[in-house]
Amino acid sequence: MLGVIYINMTDRVTEYMQVHLPKCMLTYQFIEEALKTCLRTQHAIVHGKLNGVLKYNPPISSIDNAPIGRLVQYFKVFCDDKELLELLKEVQPRRNDAAHQGYLLMGNEQNDSNLIEGKIEQAKQDLEQANECLSKLHKEAIRLEKIAYDLFN
Repeated sequence: MLGVIYINMTDRVTEYMQVHLPKCMLTYQFIEEALKTCLRTQHAIVHGKLNGVLKYNPPISSIDNAPIGRLVQYFKVFCDDKELLELLKEVQPRRNDAAHQGYLLMGNEQNDSNLIEGKIEQAKQDLEQANECLSKLHKEAIRLEKIAYDLFN
């Protein structure tokens, strides 16, 4: 019987490590890339609106190399969608925890069914929240692209 419990726990750890956590991490990466896209578009709009009246060199390289926390800080300057900003604020620590601690499970933790089930459930909740955030970012990106298109065409 102990062998069956061990195999089941191994399967659950594998499920967490190879299914749930990677889905979260991939979605968090999409959020970061969507933020970068929105920021580049926002800066292009500002540059276009200034139309040579004032020199403006957007900090594109700082966007490309910024961690998610800094990207959110940059994004807040141009965004008045409080719900999206709150989601980003909530997603950031979950993303950091998953990225820095998600795959760190000690041997005794891998055999703790309550811990593993909790991690799986947390990953599912995190993924749902991250998907909601990503959806809102996509809508913001579309809005910004329309503004940029109207400005430059």
